[in-house]
Amino acid sequence: MIRNLLLYLVLSGACTACVVRPTTPYPARCYAIATFHGKKGVINRQGEWVVAPKYDDLYFLNDEVLKACAQTGDKQKAYLIDFKGKVMYTVPDTLKISTMNHHRLLKARIVLPEFRFKEVGCIDAKGNWIVPLKYDGMGDFSEELVAVKRQGKWGFINAQGKEVIALSHQQVKHFVNGLAMVKKDGLYGGINRQGGWEIPPVYQHIGYFVNGLAIAQKDSLYGLINRQGKWVVPNRYPDINYYQRVQGRLVVKDTTGKWGVMTEAGQWVLKPQYEYVQLLGANRAVVWQLIPGKTAIHQPRKRTLVALPSGKIVLPLAREYFLQSFDHHGLAKILGKSFQHWYKINKSIRDENDIPWDYSHLLYFDKFSRGVPGLIDTMGKMTIATKYDEIGEFSEGLAAAQKKPRDRYMFIRPDGSVAIQGNFIIASHFQQGWARVLAPADSLTFVQEKNGKLVLTPASISDLKSHRWGFINKKGEWMIKPRFEEVSDFYCVEK
Repeated sequence: MIRNLLLYLVLSGACTACVVRPTTPYPARCYAIATFHGKKGVINRQGEWVVAPKYDDLYFLNDEVLKACAQTGDKQKAYLIDFKGKVMYTVPDTLKISTMNHHRLLKARIVLPEFRFKEVGCIDAKGNWIVPLKYDGMGDFSEELVAVKRQGKWGFINAQGKEVIALSHQQVKHFVNGLAMVKKDGLYGGINRQGGWEIPPVYQHIGYFVNGLAIAQKDSLYGLINRQGKWVVPNRYPDINYYQRVQGRLVVKDTTGKWGVMTEAGQWVLKPQYEYVQLLGANRAVVWQLIPGKTAIHQPRKRTLVALPSGKIVLPLAREYFLQSFDHHGLAKILGKSFQHWYKINKSIRDENDIPWDYSHLLYFDKFSRGVPGLIDTMGKMTIATKYDEIGEFSEGLAAAQKKPRDRYMFIRPDGSVAIQGNFIIASHFQQGWARVLAPADSLTFVQEKNGKLVLTPASISDLKSHRWGFINKKGEWMIKPRFEEVSDFYCVEK
Protein backbone atom coordinates (compact mmCIF):
# COMPACT_ATOMS: atom_id res chain seq x y z
CA MET A 1 0.00 0.00 0.00
CA ILE A 2 2.87 2.33 0.66
CA ARG A 3 4.77 3.25 -2.44
CA ASN A 4 8.14 4.90 -2.93
CA LEU A 5 8.96 5.22 0.75
CA LEU A 6 11.56 7.91 1.29
CA LEU A 7 13.69 8.24 4.37
CA TYR A 8 15.70 11.39 4.84
CA LEU A 9 18.73 11.31 7.11
CA VAL A 10 20.79 14.12 8.51
CA LEU A 11 23.18 13.99 11.40
CA SER A 12 22.11 17.17 13.20
CA GLY A 13 21.07 20.81 12.81
CA ALA A 14 17.89 22.69 12.08
CA CYS A 15 15.35 21.08 9.79
CA THR A 16 15.30 23.57 6.93
CA ALA A 17 13.49 21.08 4.69
CA CYS A 18 10.51 20.77 7.00
CA VAL A 19 9.21 24.30 6.61
CA VAL A 20 8.67 26.44 3.54
CA ARG A 21 8.45 30.10 4.50
CA PRO A 22 5.00 31.40 3.65
CA THR A 23 4.38 34.02 1.01
CA THR A 24 0.70 34.47 1.90
CA PRO A 25 0.20 37.56 4.10
CA TYR A 26 -1.14 36.02 7.29
CA PRO A 27 -1.86 38.20 10.33
CA ALA A 28 1.22 38.58 12.51
CA ARG A 29 0.22 36.13 15.24
CA CYS A 30 -1.49 32.96 14.06
CA TYR A 31 -1.24 29.63 15.85
CA ALA A 32 -2.37 26.05 15.37
CA ILE A 33 -2.53 23.14 17.80
CA ALA A 34 -0.49 20.23 16.47
CA THR A 35 0.05 16.65 17.66
CA PHE A 36 3.54 15.17 17.40
CA HIS A 37 4.41 11.69 18.68
CA GLY A 38 1.12 11.62 20.58
CA LYS A 39 1.61 14.94 22.39
CA LYS A 40 0.07 18.31 21.62
CA GLY A 41 1.81 21.65 21.25
CA VAL A 42 1.37 24.94 19.41
CA ILE A 43 3.03 25.96 16.14
CA ASN A 44 3.25 29.36 14.49
CA ARG A 45 2.76 30.05 10.79
CA GLN A 46 6.41 29.22 10.12
CA GLY A 47 5.80 25.72 11.47
CA GLU A 48 7.97 26.34 14.54
CA TRP A 49 6.99 25.16 18.00
CA VAL A 50 6.00 28.06 20.27
CA VAL A 51 4.62 25.63 22.87
CA ALA A 52 6.52 22.33 22.98
CA PRO A 53 4.48 19.18 22.26
CA LYS A 54 4.14 17.77 25.78
CA TYR A 55 0.43 17.93 26.59
CA ASP A 56 -2.34 15.38 26.20
CA ASP A 57 -4.88 18.06 25.26
CA LEU A 58 -4.79 21.73 24.30
CA TYR A 59 -7.63 24.21 23.69
CA PHE A 60 -7.72 27.85 22.59
CA LEU A 61 -9.66 29.84 25.20
CA ASN A 62 -9.08 33.42 24.06
CA ASP A 63 -6.42 35.68 22.56
CA GLU A 64 -4.00 35.22 25.43
CA VAL A 65 -4.75 31.88 27.08
CA LEU A 66 -4.83 28.18 26.23
CA LYS A 67 -6.06 25.35 28.40
CA ALA A 68 -3.53 22.53 28.63
CA CYS A 69 -4.12 19.08 30.11
CA ALA A 70 -1.45 16.58 31.09
CA GLN A 71 -1.85 13.10 32.53
CA THR A 72 -0.08 12.53 35.85
CA GLY A 73 -0.51 8.97 37.02
CA ASP A 74 -4.22 8.22 37.09
CA LYS A 75 -5.19 11.91 37.26
CA GLN A 76 -5.27 14.64 34.66
CA LYS A 77 -4.05 18.10 35.60
CA ALA A 78 -5.22 21.24 33.81
CA TYR A 79 -3.25 24.46 33.35
CA LEU A 80 -3.79 27.87 31.83
CA ILE A 81 -0.80 28.75 29.66
CA ASP A 82 0.10 31.68 27.43
CA PHE A 83 1.14 31.44 23.78
CA LYS A 84 4.77 30.99 24.80
CA GLY A 85 3.97 27.96 26.94
CA LYS A 86 4.35 29.71 30.31
CA VAL A 87 2.01 28.31 32.98
CA MET A 88 -0.13 31.13 34.33
CA TYR A 89 -2.47 29.14 36.58
CA THR A 90 -2.82 25.54 37.75
CA VAL A 91 -6.52 24.70 37.66
CA PRO A 92 -7.82 22.93 40.79
CA ASP A 93 -9.46 19.55 40.27
CA THR A 94 -12.74 21.02 41.53
CA LEU A 95 -13.00 23.60 38.73
CA LYS A 96 -13.94 23.26 35.07
CA ILE A 97 -12.69 26.14 32.90
CA SER A 98 -14.30 27.13 29.60
CA THR A 99 -14.07 30.09 27.30
CA MET A 100 -15.96 33.37 27.26
CA ASN A 101 -15.83 35.67 24.29
CA HIS A 102 -14.97 38.98 25.91
CA HIS A 103 -12.87 40.84 28.47
CA ARG A 104 -10.25 38.07 28.77
CA LEU A 105 -12.46 36.40 31.36
CA LEU A 106 -12.87 32.65 31.69
CA LYS A 107 -15.94 30.81 32.90
CA ALA A 108 -15.27 28.62 35.95
CA ARG A 109 -17.63 26.02 37.39
CA ILE A 110 -17.54 23.82 40.45
CA VAL A 111 -17.32 20.17 39.39
CA LEU A 112 -19.48 17.69 41.28
CA PRO A 113 -19.38 13.87 41.05
CA GLU A 114 -20.75 12.30 37.86
CA PHE A 115 -19.74 15.40 35.85
CA ARG A 116 -22.48 17.59 37.29
CA PHE A 117 -21.82 21.28 37.86
CA LYS A 118 -22.72 23.65 40.64
CA GLU A 119 -22.00 27.37 40.92
CA VAL A 120 -20.42 29.32 38.07
CA GLY A 121 -18.26 32.47 38.11
CA CYS A 122 -15.39 34.09 36.18
CA ILE A 123 -11.63 34.17 36.62
CA ASP A 124 -8.86 35.92 34.71
CA ALA A 125 -5.86 34.19 33.12
CA LYS A 126 -3.98 34.11 36.44
CA GLY A 127 -6.86 32.52 38.36
CA ASN A 128 -8.07 35.69 40.10
CA TRP A 129 -11.80 35.69 40.77
CA ILE A 130 -13.53 38.54 38.92
CA VAL A 131 -17.07 37.20 39.28
CA PRO A 132 -17.46 35.07 42.44
CA LEU A 133 -19.00 31.62 42.43
CA LYS A 134 -22.60 32.52 43.18
CA TYR A 135 -24.56 31.92 39.96
CA ASP A 136 -26.36 28.82 38.71
CA GLY A 137 -25.98 29.68 35.04
CA MET A 138 -24.10 32.11 32.81
CA GLY A 139 -24.11 33.03 29.14
CA ASP A 140 -21.41 34.78 27.09
CA PHE A 141 -20.55 38.45 26.96
CA SER A 142 -22.33 40.59 24.39
CA GLU A 143 -22.08 44.37 24.31
CA GLU A 144 -20.25 44.49 27.65
CA LEU A 145 -22.91 42.46 29.51
CA VAL A 146 -23.42 38.78 30.28
CA ALA A 147 -26.59 36.98 31.33
CA VAL A 148 -26.50 35.19 34.70
CA LYS A 149 -28.98 32.98 36.54
CA ARG A 150 -29.65 32.49 40.23
CA GLN A 151 -32.57 30.67 41.85
CA GLY A 152 -34.33 30.29 38.51
CA LYS A 153 -34.21 33.99 37.54
CA TRP A 154 -32.04 35.69 34.92
CA GLY A 155 -30.41 39.13 34.78
CA PHE A 156 -27.20 40.74 33.54
CA ILE A 157 -23.81 41.64 35.03
CA ASN A 158 -20.91 43.67 33.64
CA ALA A 159 -17.24 42.70 33.29
CA GLN A 160 -16.55 43.72 36.88
CA GLY A 161 -19.21 41.33 38.19
CA LYS A 162 -21.69 44.08 39.12
CA GLU A 163 -25.37 43.27 38.59
CA VAL A 164 -26.65 46.00 36.28
CA ILE A 165 -30.02 44.41 35.38
CA ALA A 166 -31.93 42.72 38.18
CA LEU A 167 -32.29 38.94 38.15
CA SER A 168 -36.04 38.93 37.61
CA HIS A 169 -36.65 37.34 34.20
CA GLN A 170 -37.66 33.79 33.27
CA GLN A 171 -35.50 33.69 30.15
CA VAL A 172 -33.12 36.09 28.39
CA LYS A 173 -31.24 36.35 25.10
CA HIS A 174 -27.97 38.19 24.65
CA PHE A 175 -27.82 41.86 23.67
CA VAL A 176 -27.78 42.80 19.98
CA ASN A 177 -27.59 46.48 19.02
CA GLY A 178 -28.63 47.58 22.49
CA LEU A 179 -31.65 45.27 22.85
CA ALA A 180 -32.10 41.92 24.62
CA MET A 181 -35.24 39.82 24.32
CA VAL A 182 -36.43 38.62 27.73
CA LYS A 183 -39.34 36.60 29.05
CA LYS A 184 -41.27 37.74 32.09
CA ASP A 185 -44.58 36.39 33.40
CA GLY A 186 -44.79 34.08 30.41
CA LEU A 187 -44.44 36.77 27.71
CA TYR A 188 -41.52 38.25 25.76
CA GLY A 189 -40.41 41.83 25.39
CA GLY A 190 -37.21 43.78 24.76
CA ILE A 191 -35.07 45.65 27.30
CA ASN A 192 -32.24 48.16 26.92
CA ARG A 193 -28.85 48.03 28.65
CA GLN A 194 -30.29 49.80 31.69
CA GLY A 195 -33.04 47.18 32.05
CA GLY A 196 -35.86 49.45 30.87
CA TRP A 197 -38.57 48.13 28.56
CA GLU A 198 -38.12 49.21 24.92
CA ILE A 199 -40.60 46.62 23.68
CA PRO A 200 -43.46 45.78 26.08
CA PRO A 201 -43.67 42.10 27.20
CA VAL A 202 -46.84 41.18 25.32
CA TYR A 203 -45.55 38.60 22.82
CA GLN A 204 -45.51 34.81 22.91
CA HIS A 205 -42.15 34.88 21.18
CA ILE A 206 -39.70 37.33 19.57
CA GLY A 207 -36.78 36.42 17.31
CA TYR A 208 -33.58 38.38 16.75
CA PHE A 209 -33.73 41.67 14.88
CA VAL A 210 -32.49 41.64 11.28
CA ASN A 211 -32.64 44.85 9.24
CA GLY A 212 -34.40 46.47 12.20
CA LEU A 213 -37.26 43.93 12.19
CA ALA A 214 -37.97 40.78 14.22
CA ILE A 215 -40.39 37.91 13.75
CA ALA A 216 -42.88 37.99 16.62
CA GLN A 217 -45.83 35.88 17.74
CA LYS A 218 -48.95 37.15 19.43
CA ASP A 219 -52.37 35.47 19.75
CA SER A 220 -50.70 32.40 18.15
CA LEU A 221 -50.10 34.29 14.88
CA TYR A 222 -46.87 35.67 13.44
CA GLY A 223 -45.79 38.97 11.94
CA LEU A 224 -42.87 41.43 11.96
CA ILE A 225 -42.28 44.16 14.55
CA ASN A 226 -39.87 47.09 14.65
CA ARG A 227 -37.65 48.07 17.59
CA GLN A 228 -40.51 49.97 19.19
CA GLY A 229 -42.70 46.86 19.19
CA LYS A 230 -45.05 48.12 16.49
CA TRP A 231 -46.32 45.77 13.80
CA VAL A 232 -44.75 46.40 10.39
CA VAL A 233 -46.28 43.20 9.03
CA PRO A 234 -49.42 42.43 11.09
CA ASN A 235 -49.63 39.14 12.98
CA ARG A 236 -51.98 37.26 10.68
CA TYR A 237 -49.87 34.26 9.64
CA PRO A 238 -49.81 30.78 11.26
CA ASP A 239 -46.03 30.44 10.77
CA ILE A 240 -42.90 32.28 9.59
CA ASN A 241 -39.65 30.35 9.34
CA TYR A 242 -37.12 31.96 11.75
CA TYR A 243 -34.19 30.28 10.00
CA GLN A 244 -34.94 31.35 6.43
CA ARG A 245 -34.38 35.09 6.10
CA VAL A 246 -32.38 35.77 2.96
CA GLN A 247 -31.72 39.35 1.85
CA GLY A 248 -35.00 40.70 3.13
CA ARG A 249 -37.15 37.73 2.13
CA LEU A 250 -39.00 35.29 4.38
CA VAL A 251 -40.73 31.92 4.07
CA VAL A 252 -44.31 32.36 5.32
CA LYS A 253 -47.36 30.11 5.78
CA ASP A 254 -50.80 31.65 5.26
CA THR A 255 -54.16 30.65 6.75
CA THR A 256 -54.77 28.08 3.97
CA GLY A 257 -51.77 26.11 5.19
CA LYS A 258 -49.70 26.87 2.08
CA TRP A 259 -46.21 28.38 2.03
CA GLY A 260 -44.86 31.28 0.01
CA VAL A 261 -42.14 33.95 0.03
CA MET A 262 -42.73 37.45 1.39
CA THR A 263 -40.66 40.63 1.63
CA GLU A 264 -40.03 42.32 4.97
CA ALA A 265 -42.53 44.98 3.84
CA GLY A 266 -45.29 42.35 3.73
CA GLN A 267 -45.50 41.97 -0.06
CA TRP A 268 -45.76 38.49 -1.54
CA VAL A 269 -42.81 37.60 -3.77
CA LEU A 270 -44.11 34.10 -4.34
CA LYS A 271 -47.76 33.61 -3.45
CA PRO A 272 -48.58 30.88 -0.90
CA GLN A 273 -49.45 27.81 -2.97
CA TYR A 274 -46.82 25.24 -1.98
CA GLU A 275 -46.48 22.46 0.57
CA TYR A 276 -43.15 23.98 1.57
CA VAL A 277 -40.54 26.43 0.30
CA GLN A 278 -36.76 26.43 0.79
CA LEU A 279 -34.94 29.68 -0.02
CA LEU A 280 -31.63 29.08 -1.77
CA GLY A 281 -30.82 32.77 -2.17
CA ALA A 282 -32.70 35.99 -2.81
CA ASN A 283 -33.70 34.91 -6.34
CA ARG A 284 -34.03 31.14 -6.16
CA ALA A 285 -36.14 28.69 -4.14
CA VAL A 286 -37.06 25.02 -4.12
CA VAL A 287 -40.82 24.46 -3.84
CA TRP A 288 -42.73 21.32 -2.87
CA GLN A 289 -46.05 20.54 -4.57
CA LEU A 290 -48.51 17.68 -4.22
CA ILE A 291 -48.83 15.34 -7.18
CA PRO A 292 -52.57 15.33 -8.02
CA GLY A 293 -54.58 12.14 -8.26
CA LYS A 294 -52.72 10.28 -5.51
CA THR A 295 -54.59 8.94 -2.49
CA ALA A 296 -51.76 7.59 -0.34
CA ILE A 297 -51.60 8.73 3.27
CA HIS A 298 -48.26 10.39 2.56
CA GLN A 299 -48.94 11.94 -0.83
CA PRO A 300 -46.04 12.08 -3.25
CA ARG A 301 -44.58 15.53 -3.70
CA LYS A 302 -42.53 16.94 -6.55
CA ARG A 303 -39.76 19.46 -5.97
CA THR A 304 -38.85 22.21 -8.37
CA LEU A 305 -36.21 24.92 -8.49
CA VAL A 306 -37.99 28.17 -9.33
CA ALA A 307 -36.94 31.77 -9.99
CA LEU A 308 -38.09 34.64 -7.80
CA PRO A 309 -40.28 36.64 -8.08
CA SER A 310 -41.73 35.08 -11.24
CA GLY A 311 -42.10 31.54 -9.91
CA LYS A 312 -40.86 30.32 -13.30
CA ILE A 313 -39.51 26.78 -13.29
CA VAL A 314 -35.73 26.70 -13.61
CA LEU A 315 -35.16 22.99 -13.03
CA PRO A 316 -37.44 20.09 -12.03
CA LEU A 317 -35.63 18.06 -9.37
CA ALA A 318 -35.72 14.30 -9.69
CA ARG A 319 -36.67 12.81 -6.36
CA GLU A 320 -33.29 11.09 -6.01
CA TYR A 321 -31.58 14.48 -5.80
CA PHE A 322 -31.32 17.16 -3.14
CA LEU A 323 -30.24 20.71 -3.93
CA GLN A 324 -28.14 22.73 -1.48
CA SER A 325 -28.06 26.54 -1.26
CA PHE A 326 -26.30 28.67 -3.87
CA ASP A 327 -22.97 30.07 -2.75
CA HIS A 328 -21.36 33.38 -3.66
CA HIS A 329 -20.05 31.79 -6.86
CA GLY A 330 -23.68 31.23 -7.95
CA LEU A 331 -23.29 27.47 -7.67
CA ALA A 332 -25.44 24.93 -5.84
CA LYS A 333 -24.49 21.37 -5.01
CA ILE A 334 -26.77 18.50 -6.03
CA LEU A 335 -26.56 15.50 -3.72
CA GLY A 336 -27.64 12.02 -4.69
CA LYS A 337 -30.02 10.41 -2.20
CA SER A 338 -29.90 6.87 -0.85
CA PHE A 339 -32.53 5.11 1.26
CA GLN A 340 -30.53 2.00 2.15
CA HIS A 341 -30.35 3.07 5.77
CA TRP A 342 -34.13 3.41 5.91
CA TYR A 343 -34.60 -0.05 4.42
CA LYS A 344 -32.79 -1.46 7.46
CA ILE A 345 -34.88 0.56 9.89
CA ASN A 346 -38.28 0.05 8.29
CA LYS A 347 -38.74 -2.31 5.38
CA SER A 348 -42.12 -0.73 4.58
CA ILE A 349 -40.34 2.44 3.44
CA ARG A 350 -39.64 1.93 -0.24
CA ASP A 351 -38.73 5.40 -1.45
CA GLU A 352 -39.10 9.09 -0.65
CA ASN A 353 -42.87 9.07 -1.09
CA ASP A 354 -43.29 6.67 1.84
CA ILE A 355 -41.36 8.81 4.29
CA PRO A 356 -43.60 10.85 6.61
CA TRP A 357 -43.48 14.52 5.61
CA ASP A 358 -42.66 15.64 9.15
CA TYR A 359 -39.41 13.69 9.10
CA SER A 360 -38.27 13.99 5.49
CA HIS A 361 -36.39 17.24 6.07
CA LEU A 362 -34.13 15.42 8.52
CA LEU A 363 -33.17 13.03 5.77
CA TYR A 364 -32.21 15.84 3.44
CA PHE A 365 -29.52 17.00 5.83
CA ASP A 366 -28.53 13.85 7.68
CA LYS A 367 -28.57 11.01 5.19
CA PHE A 368 -27.25 12.34 1.88
CA SER A 369 -23.61 13.06 2.60
CA ARG A 370 -22.34 11.11 -0.41
CA GLY A 371 -23.07 10.76 -4.08
CA VAL A 372 -22.52 14.23 -5.53
CA PRO A 373 -23.27 14.30 -9.25
CA GLY A 374 -22.17 17.91 -9.69
CA LEU A 375 -22.91 21.61 -9.35
CA ILE A 376 -25.49 23.74 -11.13
CA ASP A 377 -25.65 27.49 -11.64
CA THR A 378 -28.68 29.67 -10.91
CA MET A 379 -30.12 28.94 -14.37
CA GLY A 380 -30.12 25.21 -13.69
CA LYS A 381 -27.17 24.55 -16.00
CA MET A 382 -24.82 21.80 -14.89
CA THR A 383 -21.38 23.38 -14.51
CA ILE A 384 -19.56 20.35 -13.10
CA ALA A 385 -20.61 16.99 -14.49
CA THR A 386 -20.98 13.71 -12.66
CA LYS A 387 -17.23 13.01 -12.67
CA TYR A 388 -16.88 13.81 -8.95
CA ASP A 389 -18.16 11.61 -6.16
CA GLU A 390 -17.69 14.30 -3.53
CA ILE A 391 -17.21 18.07 -3.66
CA GLY A 392 -16.50 20.19 -0.59
CA GLU A 393 -17.53 23.78 -0.03
CA PHE A 394 -15.85 26.41 -2.18
CA SER A 395 -13.53 28.68 -0.22
CA GLU A 396 -11.30 31.31 -1.80
CA GLY A 397 -12.27 30.00 -5.22
CA LEU A 398 -11.31 26.35 -4.65
CA ALA A 399 -12.98 23.22 -3.27
CA ALA A 400 -11.68 19.79 -2.34
CA ALA A 401 -13.03 17.05 -4.61
CA GLN A 402 -12.87 13.28 -4.95
CA LYS A 403 -13.54 11.42 -8.19
CA LYS A 404 -14.47 8.04 -6.75
CA PRO A 405 -15.03 6.70 -3.23
CA ARG A 406 -11.67 6.18 -1.49
CA ASP A 407 -9.83 8.13 -4.18
CA ARG A 408 -7.31 10.79 -3.14
CA TYR A 409 -8.55 14.37 -2.90
CA MET A 410 -7.67 17.22 -5.24
CA PHE A 411 -8.77 20.87 -5.45
CA ILE A 412 -11.02 22.13 -8.24
CA ARG A 413 -12.22 25.50 -9.52
CA PRO A 414 -15.93 26.46 -9.85
CA ASP A 415 -15.88 25.41 -13.52
CA GLY A 416 -14.78 21.90 -12.52
CA SER A 417 -11.20 22.16 -13.77
CA VAL A 418 -8.42 20.83 -11.56
CA ALA A 419 -6.41 23.53 -9.79
CA ILE A 420 -4.29 21.27 -7.56
CA GLN A 421 -3.95 17.65 -8.60
CA GLY A 422 -3.02 16.61 -5.07
CA ASN A 423 -2.62 13.25 -3.44
CA PHE A 424 -4.44 13.86 -0.17
CA ILE A 425 -6.23 11.45 2.14
CA ILE A 426 -8.28 14.33 3.58
CA ALA A 427 -8.39 17.95 2.41
CA SER A 428 -9.84 20.90 4.31
CA HIS A 429 -10.99 24.29 2.98
CA PHE A 430 -8.69 27.19 2.15
CA GLN A 431 -8.26 29.87 4.80
CA GLN A 432 -6.20 32.97 4.01
CA GLY A 433 -4.42 31.16 1.22
CA TRP A 434 -3.62 27.91 3.03
CA ALA A 435 -5.42 24.56 3.26
CA ARG A 436 -4.90 21.86 5.87
CA VAL A 437 -4.36 18.44 4.25
CA LEU A 438 -3.58 14.88 5.29
CA ALA A 439 -0.81 13.43 3.13
CA PRO A 440 -0.02 9.78 2.43
CA ALA A 441 3.03 8.23 4.03
CA ASP A 442 5.22 8.30 0.92
CA SER A 443 5.40 12.11 1.04
CA LEU A 444 6.13 12.44 4.73
CA THR A 445 9.02 14.21 6.36
CA PHE A 446 9.83 12.38 9.58
CA VAL A 447 11.17 14.62 12.31
CA GLN A 448 11.78 14.63 16.02
CA GLU A 449 12.84 17.18 18.62
CA LYS A 450 16.52 17.34 19.60
CA ASN A 451 17.96 20.11 21.75
CA GLY A 452 15.09 22.38 20.78
CA LYS A 453 15.73 21.91 17.04
CA LEU A 454 13.86 19.95 14.42
CA VAL A 455 16.01 17.21 12.89
CA LEU A 456 15.29 14.49 10.36
CA THR A 457 15.56 10.91 11.58
CA PRO A 458 14.70 7.44 10.27
CA ALA A 459 11.07 6.59 10.72
CA SER A 460 9.76 3.57 12.54
CA ILE A 461 7.65 0.97 10.73
CA SER A 462 4.52 2.28 12.46
CA ASP A 463 5.30 5.82 11.24
CA LEU A 464 5.68 4.61 7.66
CA LYS A 465 2.23 3.05 7.72
CA SER A 466 0.55 6.25 8.89
CA HIS A 467 -0.20 9.65 7.41
CA ARG A 468 0.58 13.19 8.49
CA TRP A 469 -1.00 16.64 8.33
CA GLY A 470 0.52 19.76 6.80
CA PHE A 471 -0.47 22.96 4.95
CA ILE A 472 -0.39 23.82 1.26
CA ASN A 473 -0.90 27.09 -0.62
CA LYS A 474 -3.17 27.64 -3.63
CA LYS A 475 -0.39 26.52 -5.97
CA GLY A 476 -0.21 23.17 -4.20
CA GLU A 477 3.17 23.97 -2.65
CA TRP A 478 3.96 22.86 0.88
CA MET A 479 3.93 25.78 3.28
CA ILE A 480 4.38 23.49 6.27
CA LYS A 481 5.33 19.98 5.23
CA PRO A 482 3.29 17.06 6.60
CA ARG A 483 4.67 15.85 9.92
CA PHE A 484 1.80 16.10 12.43
CA GLU A 485 -0.57 13.33 13.50
CA GLU A 486 -3.23 16.03 13.96
CA VAL A 487 -3.30 19.78 13.41
CA SER A 488 -5.99 22.43 13.78
CA ASP A 489 -6.74 25.38 11.51
CA PHE A 490 -4.83 28.52 12.40
CA TYR A 491 -6.24 30.71 15.16
CA CYS A 492 -5.22 34.35 14.68
CA VAL A 493 -4.71 36.56 17.70
CA GLU A 494 -5.89 40.15 17.52
CA LYS A 495 -2.92 41.86 19.12
